[in-house]
Amino acid sequence: MINFDSEPRLYLAICNLLLVASALLSFYPLIKDSALKLRFFNSLLLTLFAITFVAFRLPVVVYNVALNPDESVFIVGAMTLAENPVYWESVDGCTSGPFSFYALTAFCEIFRQPYDYVSARIVGLGLMISNMVLNFFTLRKLFSTAIAAICIFCVVAWLSTNQHPDFVHYSSEHLPLFLISVMSYLFALSAKSDEPKKMPLFWLGFVAGMVPFAKLQAAPIAFFIVLVTYWLIYRKKQKQSAPYLAVLTLGGLFVPFLLFSAGMVFGFAEEIWVYYIQHNLSYGSRVSVLGGLVHSLGDPINVFTKIMLILGVLLIAYQFFYQKQFRPTAISLFMMAFIGSSIFAVFKPGFMFHHYLLFLVFPTAFLLGYFLNEFSGFSNIYLKGITTGVILVVVLGFTLNIQAKNMYVTAPQAARPMALSPVSKEVLKYTLPHEPLVIWGESGKYYLETKLKQGSRWSHTYWGMYNDSLQRLFKQAYVEELRTNPAPVFIDTHVNEGSFIVRKACGYETVPELKQLIDEKYSFLTEIGQQRVFVRKDRIAEISTRNQLTELKEPQAAE
Repeated sequence: MINFDSEPRLYLAICNLLLVASALLSFYPLIKDSALKLRFFNSLLLTLFAITFVAFRLPVVVYNVALNPDESVFIVGAMTLAENPVYWESVDGCTSGPFSFYALTAFCEIFRQPYDYVSARIVGLGLMISNMVLNFFTLRKLFSTAIAAICIFCVVAWLSTNQHPDFVHYSSEHLPLFLISVMSYLFALSAKSDEPKKMPLFWLGFVAGMVPFAKLQAAPIAFFIVLVTYWLIYRKKQKQSAPYLAVLTLGGLFVPFLLFSAGMVFGFAEEIWVYYIQHNLSYGSRVSVLGGLVHSLGDPINVFTKIMLILGVLLIAYQFFYQKQFRPTAISLFMMAFIGSSIFAVFKPGFMFHHYLLFLVFPTAFLLGYFLNEFSGFSNIYLKGITTGVILVVVLGFTLNIQAKNMYVTAPQAARPMALSPVSKEVLKYTLPHEPLVIWGESGKYYLETKLKQGSRWSHTYWGMYNDSLQRLFKQAYVEELRTNPAPVFIDTHVNEGSFIVRKACGYETVPELKQLIDEKYSFLTEIGQQRVFVRKDRIAEISTRNQLTELKEPQAAE
């Protein structure tokens, strides 16, 4: 596997050249109308965008180390689903729905790839490239090829050169972003057609119904896009709109109905309601959406709300002082719904996990496209060229990696498969292949290193900690699962120091029922790096008996 040191100067120089070439090619349609007549231009532009993005992201893709605890949750869950594919029975992703896990399972099983961080980031890479392509054609449909090229280049430049761990790991935002991109394209088809067609409407509703089960946090975005689509249908069809509205509604109800029906059959309907919907609705802090939005303006990592604020002020000033009127259109309502719901989705939980900001990447690009489209209505070609050129120069100035630094060093120690930690080596002494492992805490790497499936639905145990009643419910369910199916090895990963989640506050002994169960069925084996390893008592007895038999046979063999 290819490796990268901390200063791959030649490699990053090539990446920077690709980025500059992407900027020039995306600027070309604005000054050369003949480019739009070239059938292969879109393919050439999108291929260059994809190559640029992959080239910049390759160092992190091959970096087979966890960048965020969520990555381990996804990979462990996907690995477990390969053996027991019933979600909410074998796996509970907490704030993330089943589809984000199944996507990774499907990739690893179809392409025979190991369940590791490399595979997860390849899936994330593919989804982000798909998002760029879909949103390029959406912007092209809504505005023009020239505007689509400029806006998607800005996305490519930012995503390619950003090395912040929250933006490069496989996160719960990747799949819902893809589904929302599909919805946006289907909306654009309906908005730009004289007569709405039922099949695109059905599939728009169908994909919208999938979004909550990829990540419930993204549901408001899907809901408001569907709401604007309802308005669009009524506006176009008036009294004949009922069949079209029914088709859209039927598509939206299809996936939820299918999942809840499966839940009734397989017995996990209550888990969907209690552990997914109720838990997610109660998840979050007391910070208001407006408070979180205002606070984010001071966050140097969050460039999106600043850009939206600037473009929004300019657009409002243009509408009221230049045009002196505002007439809502399908596109303007879509923009307001898309941007407003995305901001709500990001800031409603009240926690500023930076990977939430991925939800603002494409709304910002769409707002830029809307701004450029409005601006083109009263400016000449030279002014448009100068303005767009300034945008490209500014974007390149902030994204070109002049220092040639790489945060994700893989030379020469990285390997695939992952190396075994001392804790994992100890675990493997007391387990058999395909047996489960149970961890109290948040160290999913032990599942991945040992290739043991999770013995509890939850591969980490911080879910439900923000609400007392949910916390009690979660702990009761966790203890009951462990009591019913005690795994051979139990690990308490809480440390005494060096973390904000320490043993004194969250160790297994802080839950009396769990401590009683561990004391009854498990024996303390060892502590390695402040990680406590417990082995089931009958397993220790089995291994002890096996070792005694081996010792008896060896002298006989020698005689």
